[in-house]
Amino acid sequence: VVGVTTMFGPFQDLMPKEARQASRRGPRQKLGEHVNPDELEDAQACCSEQQKTDKNMEEMLNILLDADNLDADGSVKMAELIFNPKSFSQTVENIFTLSFLVKDGRVKVVENT
Repeated sequence: VVGVTTMFGPFQDLMPKEARQASRRGPRQKLGEHVNPDELEDAQACCSEQQKTDKNMEEMLNILLDADNLDADGSVKMAELIFNPKSFSQTVENIFTLSFLVKDGRVKVVENT
C-alpha cells in the first residue's frame, strides 16, 4: 500500500523569482477649468416629471374613491386597478403610482381572505 505524500509549504516558494521592471508614469496632464452644470434645465425637467406623477396619483385616488368601482366590502381588486392588457409599460407605471399612494398612507393593500 502506497501512503499519501504531501508537499509542505506553498509552491510559489520553489519557483525562481524574476526581476520586475519598474513602470514609469508619464507627466501629469493639467485638468481643464472647473465648470458647474446648468441646474435650471434639470430642475424644470424634474418638476414636470413630479407634476406628472402627482397627476397620476390623484387620478388613481379618484378611481379608488369612486363608488362605482368599489366591491360590496368597499375594496377594489388590485389586478383590475393596475393591469393594462394592451400596455406592459402602463401596468408598470400603475404599480409605481399605487406604491406612492401606499407610501403616503392614502390607501392600503390587504390580502384577500
